[in-house]
Amino acid sequence: MKRFLTALLAGCVLISLTVSALAAGPEKITEYDERFTDVLSGNWAEPYIAAVYEYGLMNGTSPTTFSPGGSMTVAEAVTVTARLHVMYAGGGADFSGGEPWYMPYIAYAEENGMIGPWLGTDYGRPVTREEFALCISNAISDELLPAINDIPNLSIPEVGGYPMADAAMALENAGVSAINYSTMFMDMFLTDVLGEDRIDTAVAKYNAIYRLYNAGVLTGNDEYGSFSPKSDIRRDAVAAILCRVVEPETRCKLAFAPKSASLVPVDKLTNLKSLKKHMSDKELSAAYEAARRVVEPLANLSREAQLCGIAAALRAITEASVDYSMDSPHYNDPYGFFVLGAASCAGCTRATGLCLNMLGIPYEHVNENRSSHQWTRVEVNGEYWICDAYGLYVGPEPAPYAHPALG
Repeated sequence: MKRFLTALLAGCVLISLTVSALAAGPEKITEYDERFTDVLSGNWAEPYIAAVYEYGLMNGTSPTTFSPGGSMTVAEAVTVTARLHVMYAGGGADFSGGEPWYMPYIAYAEENGMIGPWLGTDYGRPVTREEFALCISNAISDELLPAINDIPNLSIPEVGGYPMADAAMALENAGVSAINYSTMFMDMFLTDVLGEDRIDTAVAKYNAIYRLYNAGVLTGNDEYGSFSPKSDIRRDAVAAILCRVVEPETRCKLAFAPKSASLVPVDKLTNLKSLKKHMSDKELSAAYEAARRVVEPLANLSREAQLCGIAAALRAITEASVDYSMDSPHYNDPYGFFVLGAASCAGCTRATGLCLNMLGIPYEHVNENRSSHQWTRVEVNGEYWICDAYGLYVGPEPAPYAHPALG
């Protein structure tokens, strides 16, 4: 498991670097001459757009427009990545005569290890921010990207690597016990279901994003350094990233404020009616406060890591202090699980649901009010995950409403 750093940095200021590999620097091949009518003078991105146009890294979407707020397709992202690589690798490359036009760039990027199966073959779809970060990181050597920041691992909101490891470390740092035999069992199951390729890709994206933050190339979207890894990347953001790679003096020394947990209040919980069951307001508040210790350390992690953390922590609580019961008071609600220490799978499911809702995550209570096993079902980036501490499984469901641990 990764060893996580502890120092936070402050301030974002432009710096000057001396990098031997950039001593000569790439050459500008054309003049910008304010050709793009949709890039207004004084706009934050104007100098970046002018620079990448002059270096030949990006063109407009027409002779007179750049579409700075538009998304970039996978084909366009690979194209600019290949051009960037050629600038430093030398030797030239012939990108003409492709059918479609972008295929020579795809072939070059594949041959030089910048892309792989993780990018897929739908080259017309928008590329995500994390995908673009991995492309760029794969194209640039360590010599060209010296670290000027020391960003602590897990400090960039919603950026994660392997979800169980991220969750376990966040809980451990907060003093919440979550590592036991059952957690390791769930971890093994999750590893098997996700597959090594998917895990390797997630870790590679994580490492690429932190590498570019540490180099001052990525700077985040807010004072917390948020990156929005699953969102489409805008063309003006691409221009800024490329410019910071090519012109080291534009890279940023970063300052991020630590982001405190922002939990959904009791009366705003998405599944409140189901969660409350027969609890009084006072009992619900007591369960909420007991769940807070589990939830707060997970607040800024990726959605996958949040689910892993909830399942692991609730399983540890189950084994340490919860008796299975179907007749004790509140056996089927969060108060029974968190406060009274007696619950059925229904109680554990609602305790899980309370944690999910506190993080702003809606869920489906599978088999609610039935005598069969119950668990939560959660949408995660276009697929459904199961989060089930009693059933010893957290991860993608193999088919709708199918539970791997139940056969």
